[in-house]
Amino acid sequence: MASVHSDALDARRQRILASQLKSMGYGAAEVDAAVALGAEGVASLRALPPPTGSGTLPDVQYEPPPAPPPPVGTMSLPSQSQPPAVDLGWLASLAAPEQECGATASASRGQRARAAVPSVEVDLSWMGCTAPQPSSGTVASLAGSSSGAGVSSGARHSFEAVATAQQQEQQGGRQRLLDLGYSKMQVALALDESSGDVDGALQYLQQSNPRVGAAASLAVASAAPTRAIVVGQNCILCAADSTGVEGLTCLAEDSHFVCNPCFVQFAKEQSKEGTIDLRCPAAPRCKCRPWPYAKIAQHLPDHAFGELVSCRERQRERALKEREDRLRAEASRFAAPSYWSDAPPATHRWKVVPVGRSEWAALAKVVALPPGNSLGGRDQRLAGSHSSFRLGQAWRIENRGLFAKYAAERQRLKSIIAACTAQGKRASKAKVRDSFWKALGNLTSGLDSDVNELYLTHGTKPDVVLSVISGGLNERYSGGIFGHGTYFAEDLGKNDQYVTEDSKFGDHSELHKELYQRVRHPGKVYYVFLCRVAFGHFCVTKDARTDESGASIWSSAQRELAYIPGLCPPEPFHGLLGETGGSIQRYREFITFHGDRIYPEYLLAYHRC
Repeated sequence: MASVHSDALDARRQRILASQLKSMGYGAAEVDAAVALGAEGVASLRALPPPTGSGTLPDVQYEPPPAPPPPVGTMSLPSQSQPPAVDLGWLASLAAPEQECGATASASRGQRARAAVPSVEVDLSWMGCTAPQPSSGTVASLAGSSSGAGVSSGARHSFEAVATAQQQEQQGGRQRLLDLGYSKMQVALALDESSGDVDGALQYLQQSNPRVGAAASLAVASAAPTRAIVVGQNCILCAADSTGVEGLTCLAEDSHFVCNPCFVQFAKEQSKEGTIDLRCPAAPRCKCRPWPYAKIAQHLPDHAFGELVSCRERQRERALKEREDRLRAEASRFAAPSYWSDAPPATHRWKVVPVGRSEWAALAKVVALPPGNSLGGRDQRLAGSHSSFRLGQAWRIENRGLFAKYAAERQRLKSIIAACTAQGKRASKAKVRDSFWKALGNLTSGLDSDVNELYLTHGTKPDVVLSVISGGLNERYSGGIFGHGTYFAEDLGKNDQYVTEDSKFGDHSELHKELYQRVRHPGKVYYVFLCRVAFGHFCVTKDARTDESGASIWSSAQRELAYIPGLCPPEPFHGLLGETGGSIQRYREFITFHGDRIYPEYLLAYHRC
């Protein structure tokens, strides 16, 4: 930050010099004014004899003696080669014996001293290291061209006029800024930041709070600089002298002082803004710690301190609520879908619930879709002369433990894909065939596209349906041309190759006990799961060996996919899309090699037609 005043002495020397001048008998007002002017003012003041008496200006004007003596000494204008010469003969008056009394003794004491003591040359060149030397115009305006008591009185009145003018300028500049709509605290901090310069303070305020336009800038452009606040000696907000004023000091090295009235207003403003830790008003420039509440309570009235405490309680309540909301949102990532029914009893880990009308309508459309290609084929376990399918029964599988495991893996994939995107490895969007996606309707609204979450179908035999409901799909029991993974399709025509018939009620007693307690067995049905699959960052192949770029799709043959190129740390692809035109000709296949990325949400029993 800029120096406190361009020609001011440093704070320590100011205090020492002011104390010395006051002890010589100079008045407090003229000393303060001279010190504020810097070396120039001090030199001019020391060229004048101090007043007699208590050190304050007398109320009466001294008349010059009838025959004024010739000038005792002069002050030569300083230069770089010659230090200023000051007549200090009047110092003898401090040691003159008190032989006379009354006004006559006071008037003659200085004359005797001047006649008895020769002029003394005093080297004041040390003051040049801190400020410019005084100009002849300044010396002339403050000291005048006459001698005697009349000159001393006039010069002191000049110092008083300078001090008064400075105070008026300081108040005027501050008021102009207040009139523009800034608060007292903002104005005080801005003036301190700009070393008391009104123009600089306005520029600082406009940068930190641009509410003042060009017209307002012109309105204060002619304002004179205000006297800067001395850190630790004046209130940082109102510039009140800390001497004899109650207040508190900040806990930083700068020890900024704030008087009690300003601190009360400051605390009220901070309470309105929701700030509970009160720091020095100069923060963040001042690196201070917050004041302890025990200290604050000593300087605030009861109502102001009560409002501050209430503000703290309200903020704590808001923070607690925000924390609860975050925890609730975090828990919702792993919570079961909202449309599920109540949790099963503790003795049962899952529920199989017949679907409602809206779900039935969507699932019936999915089953009734015309196959995308011919039915049957080399993998068909049970041949038939059918050409379409019809939904016979449908259930929603509510296994909360299995879903929580799936949701956790889905969240992990989401963070990995975000890291891939940050490194410029954006995952492709997985798409299923149009008719299949449209048939699902509103069921897809709960899917997370960030991880390529899809609904896909998986056909199975009646004997394994219960194990899938209980523990999910396990890639260890699956296999095919694309390795040891779990295979899915977007077309029931593909799943139909792997199913076997459930002819009538009672053929699979344990399964029927679970499925047909509240619904009738439709007879001659086949089972297929509609699963949520987190397909993630996937690769594409036609020959089950290489991807579209010709690179191998395997890091561990037939068990783990290759690593995503250029990603650090390394991460394998999450899914494999088998395209037609190579090893397969009729239906695309979706393969994942981790069971945690699968949740079998619906079980469909369909008829061949």
